[in-house]
Amino acid sequence: MRQLSIITSSIMNPTVDVNNFELRPALIALLKRDQFAGHPSENPNMHLHNFLTNYDTSNLNGVSIDAI
Repeated sequence: MRQLSIITSSIMNPTVDVNNFELRPALIALLKRDQFAGHPSENPNMHLHNFLTNYDTSNLNGVSIDAI
């Protein structure tokens, strides 16, 4: 029988001290509309650039930029 090994990450998620923030439906719709599908005509770097540009328009009170 093969034994599974657990891979752990050294990346730690920042603590978010608030739990009363809301992602705007318009932002969610925008991000869903521009999903990366992996087609040869798509540029993954441009997709990430566009994603980060769109998401940078959001500001969640009490949530650090690192957590976002």
